[in-house]
Amino acid sequence: MIHQILCLVDFSDSAENALVGALSIAKRTGAAITFAHGMTVGLRWDEIDESTRKKYPEIAHQVNEAKRRLSVLVENCKADGLSCKYEIRFADGQRNMANQLLQGEYDLLVMGAQGLGDRSQFSIGANAVKILRTAKRPVLMIKELPEKEIKFETVVFATGMEPDTYPAFEKLLAFSKEFGSREMHLLAVTTPHNFQPTSKMMETMRKFVSNHEVNNIFLHNHNHYSVEAGILEFAQDIDADLLAIANHGRNDITGLFIESIPENLVKYGHFPVLSIRV
Repeated sequence: MIHQILCLVDFSDSAENALVGALSIAKRTGAAITFAHGMTVGLRWDEIDESTRKKYPEIAHQVNEAKRRLSVLVENCKADGLSCKYEIRFADGQRNMANQLLQGEYDLLVMGAQGLGDRSQFSIGANAVKILRTAKRPVLMIKELPEKEIKFETVVFATGMEPDTYPAFEKLLAFSKEFGSREMHLLAVTTPHNFQPTSKMMETMRKFVSNHEVNNIFLHNHNHYSVEAGILEFAQDIDADLLAIANHGRNDITGLFIESIPENLVKYGHFPVLSIRV
């Protein structure tokens, strides 16, 4: 169940995508939203007293301006009947920013995503990789928004069907029910480097979903030169609304799905990507 959403905000165009996505999900699920904004100002502003802060009027102005803009977000959110608040997370450098942004209790983290060729500078984008690899809760990255309200009716779960990814599949099924998804497409991509006969892949997939009703779960084996290209091609063919993937959160090359795949799906595709840590 999605009760708490953490939405990362830095007032960029990318963060606006995250905001719209978080609001859409909150309206459907009734979840509360915490807007988190990261700031690096050369010192831990939250740990110094008021007399010391007066020595840094420019920093105080930056912090107050961020508070003003976040307050507007909260007011607009509450006007829609939602429960929301904001928090400013201070770090003494970009290296620690991801850790600060991931603090707190939440069921889903929503953030904007920069794509290939996007040179804009903003802290969440610079920390996206670390957030994806270290977040213990599901991370939804939104790169582009559809013309209408965001929906997740058609979901693709790309998987190598490793045993440790099954809990991620279970969590995705629960999320999909809350998202109002109509259909789930379980996708296994076969490449020249991990070739297996389609009959064997389909048998493995049927076992993977054997504990669930399969009325709205569809199984697919797609062939391509790379896993990422296969996922994106398949998603384009069925006009998917969401790509979901289990993230092992490790640096060793064990199993088919390593950290680079969710990152590359965001870089080269336009679909929202849900990364679920296993």
